[in-house]
Amino acid sequence: MTTPQIKTILVPTDFSEPTRDLLDYAVGLGQTFQARLILLHVLQTMPLAEAVNWLDGVAPPTGEVALWEQVKTASEQQMARLKELYASSGVEIAVQVKEGVPFVEIIRTAEREKADLIVMGSHGRTGVRHLLIGSVAERVVRKASCPVLVLKPPDFSFEMPGEKAKART
Repeated sequence: MTTPQIKTILVPTDFSEPTRDLLDYAVGLGQTFQARLILLHVLQTMPLAEAVNWLDGVAPPTGEVALWEQVKTASEQQMARLKELYASSGVEIAVQVKEGVPFVEIIRTAEREKADLIVMGSHGRTGVRHLLIGSVAERVVRKASCPVLVLKPPDFSFEMPGEKAKART
């Protein structure tokens, strides 16, 4: 059995709450394997009202194109801040902001960059929320040509089916 050669790690991020834990873990892997990290954020086309909410109170410019450019610029600035946060880690970090369907762009970027590993988070949605919203992580795991490490949120808890019913009796 050969030791895996991990030289490039793709780290998709959606700027959600667990991002810092995810990046800490990925940077640790980068240090361990002396690998470079590629931080990726994918902008998915969204309704105008949702984009305005995402900007958190910033007055929207006139027209959807101007708003989209503002969202893209804000994403690029956030990625630059994340890169700066880990600048002293000794790990080479590149950042990319893409537009499209998140799981498709993650897989395309992994193939284009010849990623040896994808490290990503999962929101831990289950049941109806999972069915309605879907899981980017699940799709990436199924379709990526390289290994995928999925980190669960720190507050994740799983109950075996039927355990709740047993506890009530």
